[in-house]
Amino acid sequence: GDSALRAVAQALQAATRPQDLVARYGGEEFACLMVDADRDTTLRIAERMRALVEALPPRSLGNADDSVTLSAGVLSVVPGPNQQSAELLHHADAALYQAKRAGRNRVQLAI
Repeated sequence: GDSALRAVAQALQAATRPQDLVARYGGEEFACLMVDADRDTTLRIAERMRALVEALPPRSLGNADDSVTLSAGVLSVVPGPNQQSAELLHHADAALYQAKRAGRNRVQLAI
């Protein structure tokens, strides 16, 4: 529970740059907002997040045997003046569910 969430949050934060923001979004979901990050940078950071979470030892998650993985939906866009945050979140969320349908423990770029 709480131990796993803290360990995952620390892994996510360790993968980011100082100007990025990692926040819990919902029960077991996290969001990361990046400033001045192009598509390649966002994908590289998301993949680093995925790898760090996958490498977390079960003990850091509060148990002896079970590990966790990360599926990520990545959206890299400069928002237009009329774009709403809900629309952007919808695209990232759709990519997340694509990653889950494709087998989990992967990063999927929103199209």
